[in-house]
Amino acid sequence: MMSRMNASNEDKHKRYTRYAAYCLDTATTTKDPNARVMHHDMAHDWLELANAALHPLKRWDVIKAK
Repeated sequence: MMSRMNASNEDKHKRYTRYAAYCLDTATTTKDPNARVMHHDMAHDWLELANAALHPLKRWDVIKAK
């Protein structure tokens, strides 16, 4: 039987994906190319964290890759 994901992990996933969306939105509205790259990078990192919240056993792969 598959266990249900921890509610706090679901909350983290939702929160992290909202942060990523905010970063992408900011990246599209800024005129500064350096800020655009920085916000895209931050969105990528937030999405990795969101994925780690859904798959906690795989999070070490994300940490080791840094």
